[in-house]
Amino acid sequence: MLWRIVFVSALFTVGIVGIFTWAGHRGYEVELARTMVVNTLCVMEMFYLFNVRYLHMTSFTVRGARGTPTVLWAIATLALAQFAFTYAPWMQLLFQSRAIPPIDVLLIVAIGFALMVVLEAEKALMQRLGWLR
Repeated sequence: MLWRIVFVSALFTVGIVGIFTWAGHRGYEVELARTMVVNTLCVMEMFYLFNVRYLHMTSFTVRGARGTPTVLWAIATLALAQFAFTYAPWMQLLFQSRAIPPIDVLLIVAIGFALMVVLEAEKALMQRLGWLR
């Protein structure tokens, strides 16, 4: 499990630093870059939640996508809160967040999905090597 903690932490770090760097290269103001970082972290956590539910089998199944009602409610609540954090004017004022352009929203979701794909590949490799027992 120590390997998994280090590996997932490294992937999260790459995703977060990557999106902040991307925003800087695009010339975005620091408030927008920070908003993108927070959203990236939350999206990665959502995808990781689906991945970690089944460590000994793939999460790319109907069963994995459906999850449990509690997990689905938690993700829906988190998504709604993130939407408010990003787009509600009073939240933008409170947290100095900014609206994220739609193309960058797609990039953030793609980063979350890529995280899940990499973790599924890692899980398959660990199973093949017999390290997940």
